[in-house]
Amino acid sequence: MAATTATPSKRTAKKPAKRPATRAAVAKRPSRHTSPAERFASWLGRRIARHAKAHHESVRSRKDAAILRITHEGCQTCGGLGVITKRDKDGSFAGSKTCPAKPREVKVSKLRIHAAARAGVDKRSGLLGWRCPCGKSQKPRHHDDKTATKALRTHEQEKHGGRPMGGGLVMQLPEGVDPTNLPAPAKTASLTKTNTAAAPKTDLQWLAQNSRITPAAARKKGLCGDCGGTGALYTLDSGTQTTTVCAPCNGRGKAAKAS
Repeated sequence: MAATTATPSKRTAKKPAKRPATRAAVAKRPSRHTSPAERFASWLGRRIARHAKAHHESVRSRKDAAILRITHEGCQTCGGLGVITKRDKDGSFAGSKTCPAKPREVKVSKLRIHAAARAGVDKRSGLLGWRCPCGKSQKPRHHDDKTATKALRTHEQEKHGGRPMGGGLVMQLPEGVDPTNLPAPAKTASLTKTNTAAAPKTDLQWLAQNSRITPAAARKKGLCGDCGGTGALYTLDSGTQTTTVCAPCNGRGKAAKAS
């Protein structure tokens, strides 16, 4: 019987194993199997944090109002309140703004600020709140009418579907202050006027009324750098001669004092 020989089998190179595709990281969802005690503790923590933030903002606003009352004590412009009221065209109350007069005191002790902001019936004097006809109201805690109006609009959005219900702003006043005698901001003249003279000037004569000195030279003389001391800017608007009151100096022509 003839002997048989086995032929060696051919070895093939092993293919590299495919790397598994990387999956995008997915944020872990909180487990729904939490105990009622854990859910209550989470709700209580959020509620405490929300009330603590509101209390901190309220105390900060009371401190700001106390600083204005102390530094403007005896002021003839604001009556010692630190703010002056703003009125609508019909004369109704429309908010307040900081008194533009120079403060009587430059520095106030922290003890006086804390005492005026945390104790007494006047600790909220000068601050703004809001009141809605539905009966909901908020104590005066806002320093300006912008934030107070925003809080009122938030209430209307949450409780009334965003419909204006006729709510308004309220401001607390110190004891003995008559609300009808609060100082109001002085009415300013129109910022832009048109030349209506019987004998109008030529365009070159009209523009020549502007100051010719440079802003740097005007400031050295104590004048406004924008108008050069004239208090107004004379321009041509589509061929019409117009006069615009200088906004930085409010038409006074003098440089603003550095605060």
